[in-house]
Amino acid sequence: MFRVLLHPFVLAILVTLLIWFAVIAYWQETVRLVSAEDVGIYLIGLPLAVVAFGFLLRAVYRRRAAKAVDTPAVAPAPCVAATDERERSFTLALLAIGLASGAGQAAADAYQALKAKSIQPAPDSELRNRDGFPVHACRVKDLATDDITAALEALDPGPIGEGVRRALALLDQALVPAFEIIAGAAPKPDAKARKEASPPMARLAVDLLLPAGWDERARALAARHVGHRLGETGWPAEATTFNMLAANDGDMALKRLDAFCLRAGRAESGDLYLLAGCDSAIDDDQVAALEASGRLFATAQPQGRIPGEAATAVLAGNAQKVVPDAVPLALLGRVAFAERSKSADAAGRIGHETLLDAAQNGVTVAAVPAADIGLVVSDADQRASRNGECLATLTNLLPELDPATQFVGVGQSLGQLGAAGVSVALCIAAGAVAAEEKPVLLMTACHPTERAAVVLRPWVEPEAKAAVS
Repeated sequence: MFRVLLHPFVLAILVTLLIWFAVIAYWQETVRLVSAEDVGIYLIGLPLAVVAFGFLLRAVYRRRAAKAVDTPAVAPAPCVAATDERERSFTLALLAIGLASGAGQAAADAYQALKAKSIQPAPDSELRNRDGFPVHACRVKDLATDDITAALEALDPGPIGEGVRRALALLDQALVPAFEIIAGAAPKPDAKARKEASPPMARLAVDLLLPAGWDERARALAARHVGHRLGETGWPAEATTFNMLAANDGDMALKRLDAFCLRAGRAESGDLYLLAGCDSAIDDDQVAALEASGRLFATAQPQGRIPGEAATAVLAGNAQKVVPDAVPLALLGRVAFAERSKSADAAGRIGHETLLDAAQNGVTVAAVPAADIGLVVSDADQRASRNGECLATLTNLLPELDPATQFVGVGQSLGQLGAAGVSVALCIAAGAVAAEEKPVLLMTACHPTERAAVVLRPWVEPEAKAAVS
């Protein structure tokens, strides 16, 4: 309707009627004796003049628009393509991998346990559904929460949920390897040693991924606790950037890692990056919420979620500027991201094309022959939609791999890991690289639409650095 009113001739009629209405109303208000000359000027001449002027402006506007379209655009700078190609080769050195999960605390040991399928969700001894039956879960056994409870109450006395306590107790364990390297790399306290250091002081960027389901008080309390523990390493606060982010089972962890990889590569800096995260669904309230929404795994609900818990801490840096005396565990290349047009939770057939595209791009960016990849790791859980997507991608991209022994679905063994899911899969992939000494492809599939893939490779001393030493 609006477009019809904007048609030139319809608009001309409307303008004419508006002018007539205004003129006649004015004549009636002033009790004017209208002559034939007034009718010719105000009811015929004035509308024609206004309409003609409007058509003239329209013609001028169209001529200018046509001239602008014909003007050639400025050619892009010739160096853009070369810069993009260089940035695709940026890599991060994974300096420390901290993991606390039902499969253990060492990434390599956890990988072996998952590969052997010795860790599987089981009926929990404490969690019950509304009918009183045990809930399938993957609990970290013998987890002590007294110390973290005391530390949190010292910061802010008040009630703390069981899931928050367990997640932060696991995070304390996972942070140990990263904090050891950070403490060793911290600038010396005496001014003379700091002055004699030739390179500028590196900066540390910290991203703490906490569950989006936690309330603001719980997330703020967790950030204060981690910040306090970081301060104990001796790393200066003025050289630290600390971010607390609410996350779910999406690809935020890989997005943050990839963004740092790009920043550090462009700046050629020796800055460090700490990505830490935790989550725990071993909590009566969370189990009740899952069951109430119909998302809790059960015999009658095989597409539901299995409660799990884990924490991770990944310390990374520019592969060309590795911290002295640190031996990286693996190399992480650029990440390929993709977005499904249809949710993997929707009814009907679930295609694997989006994940396959991401995996192909990840392998291409890493410049690793597909035949060299010895394993595929994913955050996929027990849901048939996620497993089917991963296995179809594996069959099409890496047909020589055996899905039974060379594919690890982290969520199948450890359950729902929420904010820590993707970073746990990253840690398992790094452990696999150390154990197998072969490139490993990491794929994400738990999120309804977000997909990502990246290749992790064994650490190789950079040529320039090796030549100097």
